Amino acid sequence: MEPGGEPILVRTRQGPRRQILLEVLDRGPGIAPEERERVLDAFYRIGDEATRSQPGTGLGLNLCAGSMLAMRGSLRVLGREGGGTIFRAAFKRA
Repeated sequence: MEPGGEPILVRTRQGPRRQILLEVLDRGPGIAPEERERVLDAFYRIGDEATRSQPGTGLGLNLCAGSMLAMRGSLRVLGREGGGTIFRAAFKRA
């Protein structure tokens, strides 16, 4: 569960062009539209390093994006209606 009490939702579905989509939806603070692509960059972390309270290196999403590219898929970061973020991995069918 997230701090706000709403569980993180994980779902799969068929997307356009018969892709298989794996989505992780949260109700966190969200990611500003101008930072959604940048969070996939190696070592990029949102916020000010001097005031940050969450640990991390900024590599997790970069590794996920690289893995998706190696599998000829993609990873997107989207806003979620009502607040939060959607992380969408799109896999090509074999």
